[in-house]
Amino acid sequence: MVAIVHLQKEVSGKTLEQACIDAAEKLGYNTESQDDFIDEYKLGSISKHKKYKETIIRIGDFVSPLLVKEINKNSIQDSFYISPGSAPENIVQKYLSAVSEYLKEHQK
Repeated sequence: MVAIVHLQKEVSGKTLEQACIDAAEKLGYNTESQDDFIDEYKLGSISKHKKYKETIIRIGDFVSPLLVKEINKNSIQDSFYISPGSAPENIVQKYLSAVSEYLKEHQK
């Protein structure tokens, strides 16, 4: 299952990434952040380039970790996606509350 999380206000992708990491650490969970890239080809010269796509954050030591997806550090965002994996619903709700709290404290 994947769910979309709508933010109350737009934030930068960098702020959102930090909110997601800090919220997990506040709840005592390990995090692993990974930037994902896609290959981009241009016809004519047939050149290949790596292009930043998104940042994915793996949270916790669950059998199937909680994943935060669709964070783009290069843009302003009003939402992101979460895949709970094997994390119980109450943990997901506590986590999202901690993300919300971080954003309230750090918004301009």
